[in-house]
Parts: sequence; structure tokens; C-alpha cells
Amino acid sequence: MLQKHWLNLYRILTLVATLVSALLYVHYLDPGDSTLCGGASGCEAVRRSGFSYFGTPYLNIPLIGMLAYGVLLVDSLGPLDAARANRIRLMAGAGGVFALVFVIWQAIGIGRFCWLCITVDSSAIGAAFVAQAVYAARETQVPVLRSWAWLALLASVVGLPVLWPVVKPPSSVPSEVRELFVEGKINVIEFADFQCPHCRNLHPTLKALVDEYGDRVHFRRLHMPLGMHVLAEGAAKAAVCGEAQGKGEEMADLLFEGELGPKHYLSYAKDLELDLGQFEKCLEAESTQEAVSADVVRFRTAGLRGLPTTFVGEQLIRGARPMPVFKEAFERAAQKESRFSIPGGVFLALCVALCAALVWFGRVRRPAADARA
Repeated sequence: MLQKHWLNLYRILTLVATLVSALLYVHYLDPGDSTLCGGASGCEAVRRSGFSYFGTPYLNIPLIGMLAYGVLLVDSLGPLDAARANRIRLMAGAGGVFALVFVIWQAIGIGRFCWLCITVDSSAIGAAFVAQAVYAARETQVPVLRSWAWLALLASVVGLPVLWPVVKPPSSVPSEVRELFVEGKINVIEFADFQCPHCRNLHPTLKALVDEYGDRVHFRRLHMPLGMHVLAEGAAKAAVCGEAQGKGEEMADLLFEGELGPKHYLSYAKDLELDLGQFEKCLEAESTQEAVSADVVRFRTAGLRGLPTTFVGEQLIRGARPMPVFKEAFERAAQKESRFSIPGGVFLALCVALCAALVWFGRVRRPAADARA
């Protein structure tokens, strides 16, 4: 019986690999807002390894995996002649080899395992073996779903993970953050680290929107220098000292956009025509360290994680999300309207119901005699 369904099993494995790749893609776009992987997880160790992104947050390993396994599934939907079966065998075999190399790399190169990556890799390796069986038994394969159903399932496993961050309920604002709000304003509270790549990527977006909404915005940047960023604390102090002389945002622009380090801070202060003697004393002052430490305590007491973390009104946004995400949040905060949201349990139930419906209505119906055979 199983030999008739090697092709169906192959499609299921590529579908699973695509789904988990999509979950990983959402995590890679916004790692601080993930419900699947913690900051100290193997997923994060792999993501931060230096081989996960290709020049931009939007082009990364999970995206390549999602596209590759999606292509493998789509290619399997045509007539299973010898040429297609051989192509499936070769392409799936190559994917399996790559997955095995990636597992070995996690074990040896990183010393940590990402459970989502392992799920993708296991599915890919399994699909490689099953593809050999598909080739051998290609003339006896019996499809269980129509092609449109497989395509609809593929669209679902890609689209639904991407949709979740859009429809998830906004997080409640911690009291430690809410006490900084100003009544009647669009309150924007950002926790950032000047050395954090994602914080630096977000800065132009946030700056443009704060400038666009002007006096309607109450903006406050709080400092959360991470221990792994050796220049972050010094940069935070430079920002505090720039603010002390009325040039906080101008100093922040230079810190986000330029190089970091003591000599650069003094150069920036000179460019901004600050009192250099006062600036240098401020950098060494205990009160400056206390100001940065107070922001760190506020971040941790509020139970926050991941950078950058930005509150726009009632909405918590983690990571350097695209401009439309922040623009929509600014508009909602301006109108004081809550966005459409779906509780997590309801969203999951709807996803399961959708996939079940696609399977039910897309199944291949056969005469009773054929089914018994």
C-alpha cells in the first residue's frame, strides 16, 4: 500500500519543509517578536552565526529554503513521466545533501541546534530518500489530492505565518513604559542600542515618521546597550551627553549613521558645536552612567526582550519592521483606534480548519472498487 503513495509522502515532506521555512523567515525578519525561539535558543545562535543573511534582512537562508521546497512541490504536480521522476530524484537529492551539510555545520561550526532548522533539514533528507522510491515506483503512484489543493496548501503554509504578525493582538503596554506617555500625543517609546544592526536599520524609518507627524508625536529613546556590543554603552553615554546640551537627536543621527568609538564621539560633538569640555566631563560623569543604567533597568523590569523594541501608542513592535508597519501604527495611535486582531488560539484553529477544508474538498475521489483494490 505504501509504495503507491511515495509521491504523496514526498509532497507532504516538501510542504512541511516549506511551512517551517516560512516560520523561520518570519522569525528572521523580526527575531525579537518571535513566539517560537527565545533569545538564548539554538535558533538565535544559528541566526546570529553570520551565514544567515545576504546583505539585507529580507534575503536570508529561510527564504531560500521556502522558495526551494515550494519549487520542489510545484514541480511534482505535473505528469509523473520518467523525465520528471528523474528530475525529482536529482533535485530532492541535492536538497538532502545540503540539509545534511547544514546539520553538520550546526553541530561542528556552531555547537548549537535550531529546532526549526532541524525540522526543515529532517524533512528535506526524508524527501531525498522518498524521491528515490518515487522514481522506482513512478508508474504505480496514486495521488490523494488534486493539484489545485496542493497549490492552495502551499499558498497557505507560506501566507499564514506571514499573516500572523499582522493580525496578532497588540501587546499591553507595561506600566514602566506607560508612565512615559504624554496625554493627547502619539507616544513613541524606543529601546535601542547604537551598535545593533537592526536598530541602525530602523532609525531612518522611525526618524522619517517622527518628522512627518511633527508636534503630534511625543518621542522618547531609551538606551539598552547589549553586552555583546562593546561600543554600545559608550555610544549611549554620548547620546545622553548630546541631549544634555540640546542636541540629543542630532547626536543620535550621527551615532546611528556613522562609526562608533571615543574619538568619533568627540568628533560628532565638535560637528554639532557642543561645548567639548562639558561634553567630555559628561561622558565620565557618574550621573550619565546612572541615566543609561536606569533605561536598562526599565527595559528589564518591563519584561521586554529583543532590540529594537518600539511602542507606538498601544502597539509593541519588535525589530526593524518595514515602513508600512510603523506607518499603520502611527495612524492608529493618531486616531486612537484599535486594529483588527485575532487571538492566537482562534487564528490557529482557523488555520487548521482551512487546511482541513482544502484537504477534504481537494481529495481525489475514486470508485469504491478502485479504493478496495
